Amino acid sequence: MVKTDNLGRSCSWVGCDSVGYVYPVGIASPLPPPKEGELQVYPNPATNQLHITSNIQATFILYDLLGRAVRQVGLGSGTVQVSVLGLPAGTYFYQIINPQKQILQHDKLIVLH
Repeated sequence: MVKTDNLGRSCSWVGCDSVGYVYPVGIASPLPPPKEGELQVYPNPATNQLHITSNIQATFILYDLLGRAVRQVGLGSGTVQVSVLGLPAGTYFYQIINPQKQILQHDKLIVLH
């Protein structure tokens, strides 16, 4: 059985079947302000800083390929910068969760140096 998210895309990690993607991936410049309830994570790939624009209370958690949380930051209204300096170049995964611990968004993130 192939696991899919709510938009029908295949995925293989916990929680992926309950989340849709609400932002474009691979944008290297700032995006327009998010609509109500929308989250934006850019650029992807990231080199020095990752920008997360939100208009809701949530937590961003970045995981390495072994599932260890390597960055965690609270989100609110506005844009938060998360440094990826000090992280080895490679593939990471992130989740954005609300205060009720529901996954609002998740995806893969590439870090390049």
